[in-house]
Amino acid sequence: MSQHEFIPSQTAVLIVDLQNDFLHPEGAYGRSGTSSSAIAALPEKIGPLLDVVRSAGGWIVSTQFTLVPGKQGAPFISTHLKKLRPFLTRGDFKPGGWGHSLVDELQPADITIEKVAYSAFYQSRLEFALNRAGITTLMVCGIVTNGGVASTVREAHVRDFHTITLEDGCAAFSAETHDISIASLATVWAIAALPEKIGPLLDVVRIAGGWIVSTQFTLVPGKQGAPFISTHLKKLRPFLTRGDFKPGGWGHSLVDELQPADITIEKVAYSAFYQSRLEFALNRAGITTLMVCGIVTNGGVASTVREAHVRDFHTITLEDGCAAFSAETHDISIASLATVGDVISIRDAINLFEG
Repeated sequence: MSQHEFIPSQTAVLIVDLQNDFLHPEGAYGRSGTSSSAIAALPEKIGPLLDVVRSAGGWIVSTQFTLVPGKQGAPFISTHLKKLRPFLTRGDFKPGGWGHSLVDELQPADITIEKVAYSAFYQSRLEFALNRAGITTLMVCGIVTNGGVASTVREAHVRDFHTITLEDGCAAFSAETHDISIASLATVWAIAALPEKIGPLLDVVRIAGGWIVSTQFTLVPGKQGAPFISTHLKKLRPFLTRGDFKPGGWGHSLVDELQPADITIEKVAYSAFYQSRLEFALNRAGITTLMVCGIVTNGGVASTVREAHVRDFHTITLEDGCAAFSAETHDISIASLATVGDVISIRDAINLFEG
């Protein structure tokens, strides 16, 4: 565990999606026969921790997956979720309903947050509530390890929360998927360079009339050009200074071997969708499929692929077009991403364009 001062009153157990509609036999998933013994066992495991946290003056935060009702109560369900869970219907995960609630064994929560995507931070009031409560450390548990848990942990890390993933307090629909995701979450940074591998694919894409989109990590300059650098990045990369990753600068640009890009997007966090114009640009360009490559597999690539998936883009991760600081970290992350989209090689991608 990292050397981070532990203050109970500034610590929250963040429970991801442990709701009746997911866990109870009479909930949406239970009625459909979609269940997992590992998931069903979580409340019993987590309950004793919550008792201790409450006694110590800590916080219990429950994020609850939500299907927002539209006309006549018909819920808005994303395309990928309709395909994955065709049994979902009117009344399931409805705000304020029994199925939407945190399971009885873990009640009560101090803060309850509705969520509509993998990440509990996406278009929610979670960050606002955590900041107002003075919470700086999040112990994350819940479901599923490779979905809501993974995305929320990464987004919390970007926002400078100290994150602790409770390995046996999370579960997925398979033990292998859980283990892969936990291993991936244990390392949240890496970097590599891949122009020689990626270049031939870009040539084929241009000829076929496809698009090249470059997302570029950015350190936004403040007074006297001093960049705004997040706390976790300062600790991890203390050498970063004025002028590094500066918008419009040479260091900020896509490497020469891969130029030119049709669309260039500045990004300030792992996910290229976070507070950027990426979604707007992709939609205006009519782009529906993203072949994702770059660095790092367990950071920017993983977060961007998951956020693209939530937005109903078809995602294809190029296994040999990404890299991390270690082969093991890369392999773990690729295996995890295979649960939310396609994973193919650069050669296979070239074949798709060449027919």
